[in-house]
Amino acid sequence: MKILSRKISSKDSSGTLKLSPQISPDIYHLHNLILPSDTLTMSSHRKVKTSTSTGTVRTEKKRVYITLKVTSKNYDHTTDTLRITGLNTTESTSIRLGASHTFTLTINSVVTLEKERWDFVALMRLEEMENLATSSSLVAIVLSEGVANVCIVNENLTIVKHNINVNIPKKRADKYWGIKKHDSQTLKFYNKIFEGMKDVVGGFERVKAVLIGGPGFCGNDFYGFMVEKAKGEDDKNILNNLQRFVLCRTSSGHSYSVDEMLSSEGVRSKITDAKVFKDVEKLNFFFRLMDTDEERAYYGLKDVRRAVDHGAVSELLVSDDVFRGKEEERKVYVELVEAVKEAGGETRVFSSMHESGRRLAQVSGVAAVLRFPIGDGGGEEEGGGGEGGDVMEEDHEDDWYFTRGADAYGVEEGGGLGGEEEEEDEEEEEEEEDGGFFSKAKSVNERIEEDMKDMGF
Repeated sequence: MKILSRKISSKDSSGTLKLSPQISPDIYHLHNLILPSDTLTMSSHRKVKTSTSTGTVRTEKKRVYITLKVTSKNYDHTTDTLRITGLNTTESTSIRLGASHTFTLTINSVVTLEKERWDFVALMRLEEMENLATSSSLVAIVLSEGVANVCIVNENLTIVKHNINVNIPKKRADKYWGIKKHDSQTLKFYNKIFEGMKDVVGGFERVKAVLIGGPGFCGNDFYGFMVEKAKGEDDKNILNNLQRFVLCRTSSGHSYSVDEMLSSEGVRSKITDAKVFKDVEKLNFFFRLMDTDEERAYYGLKDVRRAVDHGAVSELLVSDDVFRGKEEERKVYVELVEAVKEAGGETRVFSSMHESGRRLAQVSGVAAVLRFPIGDGGGEEEGGGGEGGDVMEEDHEDDWYFTRGADAYGVEEGGGLGGEEEEEDEEEEEEEEDGGFFSKAKSVNERIEEDMKDMGF
């Protein structure tokens, strides 16, 4: 992203930014940065009607500079375009005040963005945009029998550049033509992947690594084909960069299997500094924590907010989707991020265009890893912690009876129900057991049933 000028006030954080997107991820960053109610200025084409002296009306396209109050936007990652619709705020001969217009923002467009307030998350996104120029991408090739996807993976996007489908018949060992047809279709399939890969990697200038994977030996077989083909064509571009290729296993040849590659220990050991790997690692840790120590793994706005209020959040995981909502909703999440930072925690913003971001969205889009458990927030139980032989709730958390305390049902410490003194005479003991004990047990059971009704059971 080219930042052409920057004028943001240190007093109220209002100001403008003039910029020009240079690569695909820049368009996505602008999709996250530009919000309804922002003001946008750029040149655009608009149909303008003019009348001649004879009364003839003529329509022609003119390039005009328009300033819009943004009302909506639509991002298309397949064409790297961002369509922005808004209302004109400056009257001119070409467009009336308040008229609706749509910009199409593409790579190399120049746009001036004005915000009433550049909040903490917007400034954080701006910093990412400035650092993106020095980052590299990954190329991921996932393939299975007749299905392959060649993808570009960067910090914010997983883009399928080539989706390849070739019908490969089953190999029939007893029929020569069956084998021949199978092999010819397989070669056709591999050639299409090879050409797609060359189109994406270019000269390897901005490619950190090429990941190749699939079920079984699909990835290995294609890699062997690729090396032999590169040798046959004397393709120095590939042969001199073989150290950038990493083989791994996936469950399928579909694009969602890219996340399996990023979770692979073998891949992560070779590529440790890519943000997308760290995102997958952090999310996997959170889900493991839900199984092993759920009191330190919170998700959902209500629970995460409570954890933030306690200063217990070590790491906040949040989807970038939540920052594209209405201003009131966005403000809530921005305040969460700011509070976590003030408490010494970290925030990771997950892209909804990555599989990890989509997984996070399945648990509300916001989650937190806690430094310490904070409990359920229900306060102390009635009757707990007092004198007279009360039993602590924590010792019998699954038995609601014990939370009431023994005294509530006439149970004495060290004695049976009712606290009656034991008689030495055997007949009196039997009478006690046959009469007094069961009558008291019955009264206790009645009181328990009443309490259960009060509790809604």
